[in-house]
Amino acid sequence: MSDTVLPWLQSPKLSLNSVNYDDIALDYDVIVIGAGIAGSCAAFKLAEAGFRVAVFEKEAEAAQAGSGNQQGMLYLKLSPSLTYQNDLLILGFEQTLQLLQQLTQQGLLTKGVDWDDCGLIQLSKSEKKREKQSELAQIYPQELLYSINQAEASRIAGAELTSGGLFFPRSGWVSPQAFVKALLSHSNIDFKALHPVTQIESAHLSPESPLWQVTVDQHRYAAKVVILAMADRVTELAQCDSIPFTVVRGQTTTAKGNAGLSVVVSGEGYIAPSKLINGVMQTTFGATFHRHQPAGNPTASEHVENIEMLQMSSPAIVERLQLDNDHHNFENSIGFQSLEGRASTRASAMGSIPIVGPIANRERFLERFQVIRLDAKAIPEAEVPWELGLYLTTAHGSRGMITASIAADILRQYIVDELVEKDTNIDLRANSFKSYSQELLSALHPNRFYYRELRFNQ
Repeated sequence: MSDTVLPWLQSPKLSLNSVNYDDIALDYDVIVIGAGIAGSCAAFKLAEAGFRVAVFEKEAEAAQAGSGNQQGMLYLKLSPSLTYQNDLLILGFEQTLQLLQQLTQQGLLTKGVDWDDCGLIQLSKSEKKREKQSELAQIYPQELLYSINQAEASRIAGAELTSGGLFFPRSGWVSPQAFVKALLSHSNIDFKALHPVTQIESAHLSPESPLWQVTVDQHRYAAKVVILAMADRVTELAQCDSIPFTVVRGQTTTAKGNAGLSVVVSGEGYIAPSKLINGVMQTTFGATFHRHQPAGNPTASEHVENIEMLQMSSPAIVERLQLDNDHHNFENSIGFQSLEGRASTRASAMGSIPIVGPIANRERFLERFQVIRLDAKAIPEAEVPWELGLYLTTAHGSRGMITASIAADILRQYIVDELVEKDTNIDLRANSFKSYSQELLSALHPNRFYYRELRFNQ
């Protein structure tokens, strides 16, 4: 990487084929901790690169917690400013679509059952939002998005909507559990459920040859590289216990019945096209947003919140699903009594930017670079105290269906030393994306939090 890049926002060079490993009894090349969307994407990318990968999950099945909803949106919340956030979302969107198509071609997913690029409408409910959407429509090609009025939105959706907005013709929905299961079926991946990790320890063999011991109950596994993909639970491990997260509880609601939608609709909340589940047509919508609240069981009050958000997007759909909006009789309606729901937490970081990349030892980092407390522009000539071979992909929040795939590719390139530093040129027709801007990589880097501690004397 270029000498102009801040040293703590780079990545350590690894020598994973070193003779140092000849006498080491390795269980795997890579251990990924966490079998949600982020961990499964990372495992798949490295398995494709030829690594022997294990995925450890504390639950009895993969894709639980924030990755366990019935349907996830391929949702791009873009800004009229052409920033690295837009690069992250658009590149991630393209990579996710490619991955879905690849898994479908391999017979691991079924389009229309496990995922669908049916399209997505983002409604514009205010003048400010309409102005923003108008700017976006002028910036991006119609292949990605274009403006539609209320009549067009209702026609495309197959239900009367309360406004027009932006239409993303190649967006849609994904079943996270089916997606994760398909990724973990790779022949180079060993998925291990009921494997709660209690400790990880570094015992690197040389400055470029990492070695990690991962403890599950009383058993220890050895691997060259460890990837943490456990959302905010990464703070349970000593190496990451100071990373700040915002945790949000979200509840989705599933109603029996067919909403008759042809596309995903996103307004105050979202609603996906109905899906046949266990022989019954069901419709999922939501989701609530409550900061610093635990997951737990679904609540009637949050069902009400979701229905009220749906009402703002389409009273017609509320009526189709027999979700009476008479507040005096709301929870006694036929539709309401048959509702099911799912509550989970999602972890995000400052600026809603995921945490992706290698990480340093915090205590030694703060000591070696302490001059930054006095001079924020200082770049000390000190060696970055890397936790060699340890990487993170976490804090994807509600955007994991889009950002987890690009995060996985970035990790793969860090680990196999393929990162090419140049400005990202987004080509919506490209088959793959092999380079990322340094601005994007720096924004995602885990060490940004340690630098911030020094810069702002926290």
